[in-house]
Amino acid sequence: MRLIEGAFSVSANALIWIALGVLLYALLQLTEATGLWLLKRWGEYVAVIGTSLFLPLEIYELIEKITVIRIGALLINIVAVIYLVWTKRLFGARGGRAAHEAERHSESVLEVEQAALKASTPVPATTD
Repeated sequence: MRLIEGAFSVSANALIWIALGVLLYALLQLTEATGLWLLKRWGEYVAVIGTSLFLPLEIYELIEKITVIRIGALLINIVAVIYLVWTKRLFGARGGRAAHEAERHSESVLEVEQAALKASTPVPATTD
């Protein structure tokens, strides 16, 4: 009940700031979704930034009161950011962009197997 009363007592300026924050976050999410949909590397950077935006808030929440859920949320977000940076080779991790591009352009296992199969298949001899 106190939460509902508190929501109705929020000032107009506070509501404007909240709406602006929600709008900016929605634009960030739209930018991230567009970049990832188009398979652009900048979309991966936006994903890391969007994921890490809540880390300060979660740390602040832990300062206010330590709970298992708050610790879990912080750990999940930290692991998600580290995972994205590490696997996508962002911000220079594991060789950065050059290593990422080399990995993208290397032959896949399927291509190597198909080439080996083609090389090992005998060509039938033709008689003229």
